[in-house]
Amino acid sequence: MSEKYKGHGLGNQFEPLKYMRKVERKVRMSDDLNPIRDRSGAEYTDSLQGLESTLKHVAGLPIKTVIDLGAGSSRAIAQIARSKYGNGLAFKGTGILFDPAIEKHIGWDNYRLTPAETMKGFKKASVGGFISVFGPLTYSNHSGLVMSRAHELLVPHGIIKGCMSLYAAAALPDKTKIDEESSERTKQLELFLKQNGYGFVFRNRDYTSEEHGKGTDRIFLAIKPSRRDEDLNPLAQMIMDEDLETKEAMEAELS
Repeated sequence: MSEKYKGHGLGNQFEPLKYMRKVERKVRMSDDLNPIRDRSGAEYTDSLQGLESTLKHVAGLPIKTVIDLGAGSSRAIAQIARSKYGNGLAFKGTGILFDPAIEKHIGWDNYRLTPAETMKGFKKASVGGFISVFGPLTYSNHSGLVMSRAHELLVPHGIIKGCMSLYAAAALPDKTKIDEESSERTKQLELFLKQNGYGFVFRNRDYTSEEHGKGTDRIFLAIKPSRRDEDLNPLAQMIMDEDLETKEAMEAELS
């Protein structure tokens, strides 16, 4: 946690979210940064290294609701929902900033203005899958709370697929600090999933930014067990591999 919030204690554990709202308002007003809040379905597919098999998995569950954590304008999930990949699924989004574009994309009935740490408005065991593209698991100071709440909402065999920053681009200001925070979030995520018996796999992806140089993202996939002795790692790996195999076709379809 930054110096700004040290000493606040658990009673003020959501104080950083107030700061994040101010930051996101600035992002929305910036022509340069707004695209990160308005990604397309094809961009989601690329960032997640495929998504077709993940969505097919949710379609086979009793609960077929997919929630996008940190959905921004919701353009991406609206495009996916209207495509053949969204057949039989219900898509919802969460965020912490009002965006008028949400109404025309998935509509306010399918969107909750709520921190991912609390995800108000959702009932326990009401979600078949979560996706997140550089969402709260990348920026939250309380990623353990995000995962704990997602765990409550997921049905058995519910799936989570997301991507998060692992190593910031080489020339990015404050790279060392950003990498330390990313490492801590990654450790919290993996510890939670292992402690709760999830099937869990990940794939690292290197990228190069023209402005800041090379960096690394992590794409992860996790499946909630129905019992503690269940080994879901092979299934998680299969879905991750199949997503990658169908990535280019899905991108082309959504472009």
